[in-house]
Amino acid sequence: MNVTVSSYKKGGIAIYIPQKSFGIHYDARIPYQFPKHHPCHGCPYTLKSNIPSCMFPNRPDGSCFRYDLEREKKVRLSYAEQEAAQKILEFIKILEAVKRRKRFR
Repeated sequence: MNVTVSSYKKGGIAIYIPQKSFGIHYDARIPYQFPKHHPCHGCPYTLKSNIPSCMFPNRPDGSCFRYDLEREKKVRLSYAEQEAAQKILEFIKILEAVKRRKRFR
């Protein structure tokens, strides 16, 4: 068995400290990951522990508060807004094609 030892002098007395048995050892445990179809999968608000955990309170129906908020944020664009966005994207494509033809950088 090969043991490395650190030594230094304190007040003229040599002190030897074995390297492998000195200090605090932390186990690097893999945090629990929720299944892919679970509302908490990929949630940044879960604690980094090896058991399932969530920082939001439990609901009686088992749903997730964060998941409901994200679903409400996704508001669909109206037809007029979608059409305007499509026209802008087409115009940008035309401008890029003109730049390539004119060799503009």
